[in-house]
Amino acid sequence: MKKVIFAALAALFMTSAVQAQDTFSKGSFIGTLGVGITNYTIPVSGALDWSVTSLWNEKSNLGVGVVAGVGLGDPFYVLVGGRVSLHYQFVDKLDTYFGLTLGYLVTGETGFGWAACLGARYYFWDNIGLFAEIGGGWSILTVGASFKF
Repeated sequence: MKKVIFAALAALFMTSAVQAQDTFSKGSFIGTLGVGITNYTIPVSGALDWSVTSLWNEKSNLGVGVVAGVGLGDPFYVLVGGRVSLHYQFVDKLDTYFGLTLGYLVTGETGFGWAACLGARYYFWDNIGLFAEIGGGWSILTVGASFKF
């Protein structure tokens, strides 16, 4: 067991020693797959984000994208929408952002709505990382994987 823990810590240290990288610079294209936490259903979602421009410096960017999700449970729902996000990279390999989503919800009460989220993506490798979002409209917390293309 000690060897497994040591190997995991060594792998984590080696991935953190990778040189600095911009996580969401102009032209970046990011895909995410996540699972949410609620008290009544299991939301599964995916999103695509594209960095369209830098803002006040190279670490701040404006992103646009699409979001889709389904709620598995009672009630079952489908959500499709667009998202605008403001990103800032405080430290290497960590992308933090605030996003606004305008979406169309298909369920017992179908219609348009909006939601806000706060999120962060941490890249363990150049193109693969983990993300977490608070809010977003369909769950309290969403966690999952991020993929940079």
